[in-house]
Amino acid sequence: METVSQRDIVAFLSSPEAHDGARVHRIDTHLSHVFIAGDRVYKIKRAVKYDFADFSSLALRREACEGEVRVNRRTAPEMYLRAEPLYHAKDGLDWSGDEASIVEWAVIMARFASEDQ
Repeated sequence: METVSQRDIVAFLSSPEAHDGARVHRIDTHLSHVFIAGDRVYKIKRAVKYDFADFSSLALRREACEGEVRVNRRTAPEMYLRAEPLYHAKDGLDWSGDEASIVEWAVIMARFASEDQ
């Protein structure tokens, strides 16, 4: 069950403008929205709460993103780059801002060939 709307965040991350003009391919799962653009992959946790996963708050989504990077960097450090905040800026959403304006967290990964999936 979705707990808050992420519509504006998904729209921003689906836009080439969020990725230096790169074309964006979006994949939705029951837990995440994944955006493939250029040589990067951006993955946000859906604001959902299930019996087996709770991403219902920004703090829980941050914890999940940072945990995913920490765990997966042990075996794939070249792929799992960092967890990064997305900010509400004066003109919309942006990858830079101040702590008070964080609206979402994303796992930033290096893109890999689909045949390696």
